[in-house]
Amino acid sequence: MNPRKFALLIHIAHQNELEAELAIVFSSRAPGLVGNPYLILGTVELKAWRQGLQRSLSLEYIRERTAEFKRYIKLSVDPGGWKPNR
Repeated sequence: MNPRKFALLIHIAHQNELEAELAIVFSSRAPGLVGNPYLILGTVELKAWRQGLQRSLSLEYIRERTAEFKRYIKLSVDPGGWKPNR
């Protein structure tokens, strides 16, 4: 089973959550972007995302083709282990 892929509009988020993946992608395309904070705002239409791979698109054009998330959820990792019953 292949994981589904989504084109995401990224602006600012926790650096440690996305940096590894973004470093791989942007190290050759735009190395100056690596290390900056980001926020995922929503999913971008695949057609617009593909167009953006071919040429520079305006932020307005991309935002018009972005479906914002209906809600945001902060996720954290629980390392597990023994814990008292609650």
